[in-house]
This record gives sequence, C-alpha cells and structure tokens, in this order.
Amino acid sequence: MSGGRRRALLLTLALAGVSAAAACSGGESATTTVPTTTAPPITTTTSGRIVLEPNDTPFLRRGDQGAYVEALQSYLICTGHGQSTPDGPVMTVDGRFGPMTATAVAWYQAELRRIPTGDPDAATFAQMARDCDEPRLTSFPARQGTIRVAGAVAPGDDEVIELEGVQGRVLSIVVAEGEVQVGLEQADGTRVQQVTPRGGWSGKLPTGSDYRLRVTAADVTAYAVDLGLARPRYVNIDFGRMRLAPDGFGILSFGDDAERVITRLQSILGNPAEDTGWATGDAAERTCRGSNRHVTWIIQPAESGGQHPAVLYVHFSDVDTGSRSLAEFAYVSGDPQAVDAGAMDLATAEGITLGRTVAEFATVYGQPNFRDGTSGLAYGGGMLMGIDAFGDQDLVWFVGAGEDGCDGYE
Repeated sequence: MSGGRRRALLLTLALAGVSAAAACSGGESATTTVPTTTAPPITTTTSGRIVLEPNDTPFLRRGDQGAYVEALQSYLICTGHGQSTPDGPVMTVDGRFGPMTATAVAWYQAELRRIPTGDPDAATFAQMARDCDEPRLTSFPARQGTIRVAGAVAPGDDEVIELEGVQGRVLSIVVAEGEVQVGLEQADGTRVQQVTPRGGWSGKLPTGSDYRLRVTAADVTAYAVDLGLARPRYVNIDFGRMRLAPDGFGILSFGDDAERVITRLQSILGNPAEDTGWATGDAAERTCRGSNRHVTWIIQPAESGGQHPAVLYVHFSDVDTGSRSLAEFAYVSGDPQAVDAGAMDLATAEGITLGRTVAEFATVYGQPNFRDGTSGLAYGGGMLMGIDAFGDQDLVWFVGAGEDGCDGYE
C-alpha cells in the first residue's frame, strides 16, 4: 500500500471512530465527539492488516485548560491538523481543550497507528513537538505580568520560542516543571543567559534586538517555564532617612524654613520639575490665603502621557507661622499599578506608600475609615491616604499631610 493511501486510510479510521461514538451518544457530529479511551483496537484487512496500538494514560484530557493545552494546539496547527476538513473552522490557540482539539488529536493518533481517542498520552504529545519544526511565538497580553509557556523537548531537538514585546523590559525566567535548560538568545543566536533546571533569572533586555528562548534537555520531557515581564526600574534615588510622616519628612518638619527645605530636597531628589515661586492670593484656580509656593518632583515618570506613577508635591506657606516655611506635602500616583520598588522606598515608617494594597494598609492601620462615602480618602498613621480600585485591586494612590494656605490638595 502506498504511503498516501495508508495515511488516507488511517484518517478515515479516525473519523470512523469519532462518528461511531457520536452515534452512540445521540448523533453528535464528528467535530464535537471522539471515542473514549476504553474503545477496542481497530483493525482492517484492506490489502494488509493495520493494528492501531493502545495509548498510555492521557497526558491531557478534554476539559483541561492552560499552557500545556496551548502547546498542544500550537503543535496541531504547526503539523497541519488545525482543520477537521478543508472547509471547516480553523483551530485557535486558546488553551481550552474542547471538541475541535480532540478531533484533531484523534486524526493525529491515527496517523501514528494509535487508537484515536482524542486524549493524547505523553508519547503522542512529545511526538507532536518533534513533528513541528517551526518556532513558536509568545506574546504578552500586557506590558507587564506573568505567563506560563509549556511544551515538550527531546535530545538534539531543541524547541525555540520567539518572544514578542520584551525589548527594554525586565524579563524573568523560571523553570517551573521539567528537567530542561532554557537559553535566552538574541535573534542572531547570541546567548544572553542560561537558566538551569528549577533555576531562575531576571534582567533588563536592551532594545535593538529581538529575543527568543531555546529549550534543551538530555531526555524526552515535558516542561513549563514561567515568564515575567515588568517595567524597568526608573527610580534610583537614595531617600536615606526621608519618609512620609504626619509632621513632614522625618528629616524635615512642617514649620522649617522654606529655602532650607527646598535646598535639602534638591540634594536628595534633584531639580524639581516645576516651581511656581511665591505668589499671593489665588493660584491655579485655587483660593489661597497669604503667600504660597508649590514645588513638584516627578519621582517616577510615565512611559508616555502625564499619568506619572509617582509625583511628590511640596507646598510652602506663611499663613500659619508668619514666615515662609514647609506646610504640606502630597505623594500622588496617576497609575498605582506601575509604581516600582524604587518609588516605594519613599514610604511611611510602616512601609505604606503608593501602590500598596488596601490589605497592606489594613495590616498596619486597621480597616480604612473613609472621610466620606465617595472620596476614597481615609486616615492612616495621622496622614490622609487615598485608596481606590485599579484593575482588580484596591491600591493606595495618595499620601498627604499638613495644610498650606490654599484650598484642597494639588
């Protein structure tokens, strides 16, 4: 029998098994049901005898979800099994093991002369990986976060995973499952880092090159690798003993001479992004009494736009003391989810600052007692703190204390 006729026969057997199971279950179509693992071996005698071998315990089953299912679907598409029929729907890599994936697995099993159950064992999963000779593409759904990539690898048959959107970011690699080594490479093959089994690595990737992973192993094995992507560390400020406190910054207190405070803050934070200078009366649509001055430091800038993750506003006034002195501060975030560890170093003595969760706030200060029902402003440690929902978490976006001669905070 020619190779083409034999392959066609095996595929026919796979669909025949699927159709038989559909008939037993009430006529469900061949694209939605495949036979169970208890089906007997199927044989034929068309000019020779073909015996379909039984499978081992399924490595994946219908209903499973996750990274291994994504790999399975990628291998099926790569090997030309992404459609049940030439005009049928095209499989997508969604990580959900449904009827279409099961049907495609059954076809593949028949080609391997295995009973087309639709639930691949470890050997079938590994063979799919070997039959796919194309790199896989991994994209992060957001500019930061963690995803899991899984697959199978064999000696002398590396698996290459191209990474999209990692340039200029902080990438972390952790081998979560499998005795594999993961090499981080530039697109030209230059090795950047090698991660050993159960090991990990984290570092910032320069721009100017594309990156990929090369997974190798001494034995045939399935594996899972966790990849994390984060914003690079923008903040490199030694705040020293400076902290957010009810009476100022620890090293500087409300009532201290304005010029001395500004000079000291410049020595720590650098030149301010904005300085209004001294003004009397109304300023920037705020009702003000006496003379006031507002100085702004951008601690962590946004990648684009004006929603900076960390901005420090420092206000000076002569209203209460009769002399120009430090009167108020507000540490504010336009994007609390993006505050990096460096910006978090400017915190209260208890470690509460921008980007911290409401649970962390409650651990230190108790459940927040909001000033009113809508503002999201609560008192903690003698300071006023803003807490609001960002994504799926309630985060601190504001820490402030003191009072200058103008209404409200900046």
